[in-house]
Amino acid sequence: MDYLPCEMIEHIFSFLPYDDRLQATAVCRRWKAIFEARVINETLLTVANIHRDGVELSSFHCGIRKMINSTRIYRDLKFVDIDFSNIELNVDRQLSIMIANLGLNVLNFTMQGCRLSYAKLYMVIRLLRRLKTVCIDDCRIYHDLIPVPEFKPRATQLQKVSIFNINSEDEWSITNLLMNGNSASIAIKAEKCRLKSVEDLVEIYADRIKHLTLSFSETRTTRRIFECSTLTLESLCLIRNPNLDMHHISFQETIATQTMLRELNINMPISLRTLADISRNFTVLEYLQVRINEKETIEAMPFIWPKLKILDLTYSGDIGTVLQEMEFKSELEELRLHTRKLTKYTLLLIYEKCCTIKRLTLAALSLIRCEKMLGSIGERLAALSEIELQCGSRTTFVPFFKSASSLRYLTSLVFVYCDLITNKTLANITLPYLNKLAIVQNLKISKQGLEILFQNCPRIKSLTLQACPGVDDGAVQFIAAFLPYLEFLDISKSAHITLNSVRHIFEGCRLLKDLRIDDCQRLILQWRLAPNYIQSFPRLKSYYHAYPEYFNSYLPVETADECDSDYCYYDDTSVDLSDVDDYLEDFEPVAPIEEPSRDAEPAHVVVISDDE
Repeated sequence: MDYLPCEMIEHIFSFLPYDDRLQATAVCRRWKAIFEARVINETLLTVANIHRDGVELSSFHCGIRKMINSTRIYRDLKFVDIDFSNIELNVDRQLSIMIANLGLNVLNFTMQGCRLSYAKLYMVIRLLRRLKTVCIDDCRIYHDLIPVPEFKPRATQLQKVSIFNINSEDEWSITNLLMNGNSASIAIKAEKCRLKSVEDLVEIYADRIKHLTLSFSETRTTRRIFECSTLTLESLCLIRNPNLDMHHISFQETIATQTMLRELNINMPISLRTLADISRNFTVLEYLQVRINEKETIEAMPFIWPKLKILDLTYSGDIGTVLQEMEFKSELEELRLHTRKLTKYTLLLIYEKCCTIKRLTLAALSLIRCEKMLGSIGERLAALSEIELQCGSRTTFVPFFKSASSLRYLTSLVFVYCDLITNKTLANITLPYLNKLAIVQNLKISKQGLEILFQNCPRIKSLTLQACPGVDDGAVQFIAAFLPYLEFLDISKSAHITLNSVRHIFEGCRLLKDLRIDDCQRLILQWRLAPNYIQSFPRLKSYYHAYPEYFNSYLPVETADECDSDYCYYDDTSVDLSDVDDYLEDFEPVAPIEEPSRDAEPAHVVVISDDE
């Protein structure tokens, strides 16, 4: 048993309920390792209260009641869009019981877009006793009349606290609750918050703040944040109107003192002189994302990067002239270039200066005489594992595909707006170890080319064919037949697929974890009339309950007496269907779908689901 491949073991055990699979870990060491690594450690439990038109949902109670007695183990817990002030008292108590039961194992907790009182936040943190990381993202936190006991440090195990754009009249109490009694590192995102609150946090916790994202306003306001001598940031992201420039004087007066920065992201245009200042001041920089001013004149100045590993550079001019002046003393691992035109000279510089990169992104409106130069990529960049090409010019990439077949480490390939990739071109792709393939906005490929492609690339686990009109039910049938180990599929904006495609996917791809079929016109039309279809396909119905967010604009409503837990959406990323036995009828799949004559009302959705 220990010598079986992981995919085969997962396929065998995926038919068992969760508890039986947990017991199976006692008799198979290999399955125990897979179960703990993929089912437990990589599973995120998401509890979301999604509604429309301001209608509150009593059915949220069903999902909470189901989770109270759950025996599953979760390391990660996330609350999304829950208004705790409008939850009924009984539901609130059961929610507290659910949090307490999960609190023995939850290590990472995220609260996003929620509205709650300070007392409720105190209760949640106290019940989740083993937390190591906490993230409060875009939440409204207020004080109510319920007195909160004097805080005694309970979150002593916290290692990281993230506060992203919180809205509160008393931010001091929240930060004191999360940061008192521990030495956790702090990440702050202040895109919407007042800079005054950021100044207060920096003044008190400067030595613990490691990650900072804020809107760069006028220099004298921002200077007060960076002038603290004990502030030693590791990551900094500056956000501002992209049409406004950041002058090198402003740079020197604000962030030039943060010499220990390892990650820097500036979304506003900067000059080449500022870029030179960055290379001189930040000698330990490992990640850099910048955009060069379009009107900047090229000056001969060196850019030396001693430890840079990831470079993301945007420049509408001749990006080769900038790359020519750069010197990488360490081995660059990832290069992303966004420009208006890409020449063979730029590719030659990449081959010479960045020969050790593992991930390459080239985004340009046109590639000028680059066809043959791309044909040597397999020889010049032998360590590549991920390639992304975005191009709207008349480039066939045939030499590229022939050369890429020699890249033995290549696992990810992405093409965006590459119109000249046709069925004949796909026949040149022979990548037996490719795990991820994405083709976006292509008018030429169809099921004939995809059939040959999947035969030559049988190990694809993540497939994206977005906005490709040639993708229809026949193409999806090839996907289900040739890619049985597929885990992620995105066929959004495909006008010709129907619910038959969904059935083919469920029947052929047993390990599928995520399916994206947004904005498919014929599918949406059928889904409006879907209740009769769902009763005919047990797996389609289970998907309807597990991932309704993909169809939340057109979901049908079933009455509560037909199915008590219709609004309890709970699924496991290990493709366990045991939790939907309560509401699955024993119907056998039938052949082609016929549209019923009656319309269905749109549903309000409450989701409790697992996502990776």
